[in-house]
Amino acid sequence: MDNSTTTQIPHQAEDAALKVMHDYFAEVLLPYWNIPGIVDHVAPTESIYLELRKQYQDINIHMKDGTLIHFEFQSSDNRALDDLRRFRTYEAFLCMKHKTDVHTYVLFSGGIEHPMTEFTSGINTYRIHPIIMKGQLAEDIFENINSKLEQNIPLTEQDLVPLTICPLMGGDIPQKERFQKAFKIVRMAGESIQSLSVIEAVLYTMATKFLSQEELNSLKEEIKMTELGAIIYNDGISEGISQGISQNAIENARNLFINGVSFEIVCNSITGISKQDLKEIYEEITAKKIV
Repeated sequence: MDNSTTTQIPHQAEDAALKVMHDYFAEVLLPYWNIPGIVDHVAPTESIYLELRKQYQDINIHMKDGTLIHFEFQSSDNRALDDLRRFRTYEAFLCMKHKTDVHTYVLFSGGIEHPMTEFTSGINTYRIHPIIMKGQLAEDIFENINSKLEQNIPLTEQDLVPLTICPLMGGDIPQKERFQKAFKIVRMAGESIQSLSVIEAVLYTMATKFLSQEELNSLKEEIKMTELGAIIYNDGISEGISQGISQNAIENARNLFINGVSFEIVCNSITGISKQDLKEIYEEITAKKIV
């Protein structure tokens, strides 16, 4: 469906950022974390079941041996048992749909040191693979990069890779400040790094995973200075919402859902409207498509 470019282009950019994020995990971060196996292709992250609801996983990757690796992000362990039950549900549907073994890796933010990684229900024990980078300090990453910049030593792609996973690391730097520093460094790295746009897209997507909407909004100026951010924020939609025009928020959300933008992306992109209202709009649009 061809709607006006003012609502379509920015959110195409956000969907593209998610796609880049998935490819980045497959090509860069699996080897970085020494996760065994050869990637075949990235899998869809929506699972539809009989009640016609969608469950959204963060990242799914098909491996050459036929198995599937599923990633989830966790920035809080306040509902650890409920989260594990949810992950087990994801695995069950993915296993049933793809008829293969599923391995779930959970990426815990640096503030979580001893996460719950398994639970027993009846005769079954469910386990996830935790990725905990508490021992690697974000301060060390920024100090190393800043030292190179001060000495006018050109940054490489390998220097920037740790920036994309800085929210997973330990240290005392608040999450919002980590992203502020990371976006600033990426800008300073210059266009000599071929994968710069990829790094920007991954940083933006990670920010949507680990920051609150309020924190993400406060980073608007930093993000706008990237190529992706310029596309996302220069459409006038965010400015209108910030002025309290709730009707515009409703219409924007409706148009995005009609154009197939995922529920998760819309929730992270639209402010001035509650998540419950967004859910009702989404279910209304989905019901019309099914009919």
